[in-house]
Amino acid sequence: MLAAAAFATAAEPASEAAAKRAEAAVMRQVSEALGNIPAVCRASYVDPRLVEAYRSSHTISRALSRAAKAEGDDARAVLERATIRLLSRSRNR
Repeated sequence: MLAAAAFATAAEPASEAAAKRAEAAVMRQVSEALGNIPAVCRASYVDPRLVEAYRSSHTISRALSRAAKAEGDDARAVLERATIRLLSRSRNR
């Protein structure tokens, strides 16, 4: 969910290099939150379908807007459901 939210705030990649920079930034952000290193986060914690979805311009950005209006556990639930939907759709592509 952390990676999905981070990808939702990242700029849409204009090039392969921009996509790689955004992915690296997201992995650093997630690794800081989890107390790990980016390589471990990419390999063990961040679902590769999230990276694939970001590269295809599919994120949970609308859910982030809804979550900002919600409070506490409700905001987290909005993001969790949106992340699950994104992963489910990525599996079907």
